[in-house]
Amino acid sequence: MRAVSEHPVATHRIVRYRDDTGFEMQCALCRGWWPLSLEYWTPKSGLVRCKGCWRAYFRAKERGYRSVEAVAQAKRDAGRLAYWVNRDANLAAQRRWRAAHREETSAYNRAYRAAHKAELAAKRRAYHAECRSVILTKKRVRYAEGGGTMSPSILTGRTPATGDSATEHAESPGRLA
Repeated sequence: MRAVSEHPVATHRIVRYRDDTGFEMQCALCRGWWPLSLEYWTPKSGLVRCKGCWRAYFRAKERGYRSVEAVAQAKRDAGRLAYWVNRDANLAAQRRWRAAHREETSAYNRAYRAAHKAELAAKRRAYHAECRSVILTKKRVRYAEGGGTMSPSILTGRTPATGDSATEHAESPGRLA
């Protein structure tokens, strides 16, 4: 009695015929259709991967990847390529899904924000502290263009109460730099 493998192995490859290129076969890794010729296929390596995928595999092995890592990297590269080829369709599908599941998404977001309130507040504070100078510069530009409601003291650098420079007060412990 023969043992049955848990992972079925394909016994043949899919081949198609086109008038312009002739017979073509699909690469198992990149899923590209390539003409069935020695230019695109290497019979001694097997007719599962095209020459381009074999070259990527061998380059990854030369860089020190193990076989499993090289295959995983080649699959990631093929996935990236497939995403960019189908990018518009993927984005349209995402928009359709979001429109169909708007209530579930907002309920999930509310629950997440409630459960991680302190963590999100800490991230906001850290971001603001790190980018404070850029944020204030953008506010100054908006105010100068007349689109903001910022107080004139930030733009002029003078505090309204004393008329002193805001930079003199920046060193005091009560103010953020």
